[in-house]
Amino acid sequence: MYFCLACSQSSLRLFALLLCLAGSASACGSDLGSATDTTSNPGDDAATGDGGASGTDADDPDVSEAPDASADADTTAEPDGDNLVPSGPDPGPTPDPGLLPRGYSETPPVGADADACATGQWWALRDLESELMHPGGDCTSCHTARREGPRYPIAGTVMADYNEAEDCRGVDGPVVEIYGADGSLLQELTTNAAGNFFSLVAIPEEQLPYTARVVYDGRVRSMLSPQTVGQCNSCHTATGLNSAPGRIVLP
Repeated sequence: MYFCLACSQSSLRLFALLLCLAGSASACGSDLGSATDTTSNPGDDAATGDGGASGTDADDPDVSEAPDASADADTTAEPDGDNLVPSGPDPGPTPDPGLLPRGYSETPPVGADADACATGQWWALRDLESELMHPGGDCTSCHTARREGPRYPIAGTVMADYNEAEDCRGVDGPVVEIYGADGSLLQELTTNAAGNFFSLVAIPEEQLPYTARVVYDGRVRSMLSPQTVGQCNSCHTATGLNSAPGRIVLP
C-alpha cells in the first residue's frame, strides 16, 4: 500500500511536470507567431523589397514599376470644361486642304508671294459672287459700300497663319463659337471650304460685348478681349489692327 501510494504520488508529480512543460511550449509558440522580427533576413528581402519594407524592388528584373503619369503631362495646357485643350500662341498644324474648291487655283495671283499662303491655294474669280470669295476680306464693309451681297452682322475667316494675304484659302471645318456678355453660347458657325464663316443673326444688344473662340481637332483658341462689332476681318488683317495679333488662326 505504501508502494502504491508512493507510485501514485510520483505519477501525479510527473503528470503535473508534463502539463507545465506543455503549457510553456504553447506560450512560446504564441509569442513567436505575434512578434515582429526586426533583424535583417536576406531571404526575406527578395519578397518584401529593400530591408524588409513593403513594395517593389527596383533592382528586381522580374518586377516592373508603374509609369509616372505626370512625366508626360502637359503642364502648360489644361483641358477646359469641354475637355478641349487651350492652344498656345502658335497656330495649330495646317491640315491638308484637299481638292480645289470651285473658284480656287494653285497658281498665286500676279505679284503675290507664292510662299505667303500656307494652304497654297488662292481665290481666282475676283468679284464673282460666292460664299467662298475673298477669304480674309472684310465682307460686311465691302457689301455695304457696294450695296451688294448680304450685310452679315458676323463674318470672318479662319486661316492657317497670322500673316496670310487676302484671297489665300483658309481652313475648312473649324467652329467659331459666339458667347454673349452673360457667358451663354449664342451661335456656332462652321467655316466653309474657303475658311469663311458668317451669320445673318445679329448679337442682341443686351449680350454685348461678346467674346468668341475657335474650336478644332480637340483644341480651342479663345478671344482675349470682348468686342462689340462682328466684322472680324476688319481687325484680323494680315498685319493686325486694333491690337489684333493678325489673322484668326487655328488653335
